[in-house]
Amino acid sequence: MVRPDGTPAFGDFGGAEVAADDADVATDRAQVLVATALVAGPKRAATAALAALGGDALQQMLPPLQPAALERPTRHAVAAQDWDLEDLRKACADGAGVELPKLAQLRRVSLRSIGLVLLIALVAYAIISALADVGLANLVDEFEAAELGWLAGALALSPVIPMVQAFALLGASFRPLRYGPVLMLQYAIQFIALAVPSSAARLALDVRFFGRNGIDPGGALSIGVIASVCGFLIQVLLIVVISLSGLASLDLGGSGATAASSTGDASSSGGHPLLILTAVLVVLGVIVTLAVPRYRSAVRLAVPRYRAMLAAQASSAARALRVLRSPPKVGLILAGNLGAQLLQAIVLGLCLRAFGHHATMAELILVNTIANLFAGFMPVPGGMGVAEAAYTAGLVALGVPDAAAVSTAIAFRLVTYYLPPVWGAVAMRWLRRHAYL
Repeated sequence: MVRPDGTPAFGDFGGAEVAADDADVATDRAQVLVATALVAGPKRAATAALAALGGDALQQMLPPLQPAALERPTRHAVAAQDWDLEDLRKACADGAGVELPKLAQLRRVSLRSIGLVLLIALVAYAIISALADVGLANLVDEFEAAELGWLAGALALSPVIPMVQAFALLGASFRPLRYGPVLMLQYAIQFIALAVPSSAARLALDVRFFGRNGIDPGGALSIGVIASVCGFLIQVLLIVVISLSGLASLDLGGSGATAASSTGDASSSGGHPLLILTAVLVVLGVIVTLAVPRYRSAVRLAVPRYRAMLAAQASSAARALRVLRSPPKVGLILAGNLGAQLLQAIVLGLCLRAFGHHATMAELILVNTIANLFAGFMPVPGGMGVAEAAYTAGLVALGVPDAAAVSTAIAFRLVTYYLPPVWGAVAMRWLRRHAYL
């Protein structure tokens, strides 16, 4: 802050840390360099930085020297100059006598990124409408006639899902953790999933969080893998149990609903196609990964990298896997993942009731689980469009009219994916303020 007499002073150390890593230091120095350049110009700023830090430190500052590392007022101030950040980077590189390095992969939530999400949502709506033969007027009529009480209940229940998922992460951790920060991490993941729709972003968040709790990267990776694999197994198990027991099945041919049946015929007529569909989804995910050069190359490069990382962190990974020998830990993992699936099915049911239709719990679980698996296998950020189409197809297979199915899918994704980043952003700030990130 600035005192009334004009002298500067520190006002709050609430967001301070005992020690900053090299990346944080380089980013801070880049911000100071830009502030200096705004006053003295890029060449004088580069000369001052070289004299103060030396060539090596100046070179480390160049990768984060980009708009994403700057606050909005600073970006606007740079835009008003007759030079840009690339000029400043070249001046620093020339002063240090090095070649310009690649920019660090930084991203900031901006109006442009939000606009991109909205654009993807509009494209997804166009695809779903074309598939279901539903126009905008039909959707408007559906939402105008919807019972807001059911939608409000779905929105109120949505924040409870991470509360249950937090137990799965507690069970997967070999070190005791406090429930509150782990819950905040689950909410923050909902924010990062929309701001940076990539599994790598969630992985980085996990590694950072567990690192602040004294767990090295190898252990953090193992905790995330254990929780994710167990969640996948729960999803597959739910499909197998519901399909073989005949509690519910989907008419994939689109002829109408297939209600729960107590006879063995329902299992044989509807269960086996669903098992085949599950296998097809797995195979389809593998084919897409192998067919798209970008994803094929990513997998090929990732395998040796993760192999080397796991080899270097073998002791940490082995320690993390010990949780699978503890029945209470395994119980927490399974209960957390199962509870999350059940709550998502309930939220889906509330959205469906809002548009005047209903389904059994088994049918809702089946639709939700298959849609989750399908969206997860598709190489689309956040499953945007794919998830909505999968939920629509599943509900139509239950006999729900097209317009109501599309409306339910949109409402469900709204309360479980597009709105949670609102409180997820608050959780991110809480984690940073309390030095968990």
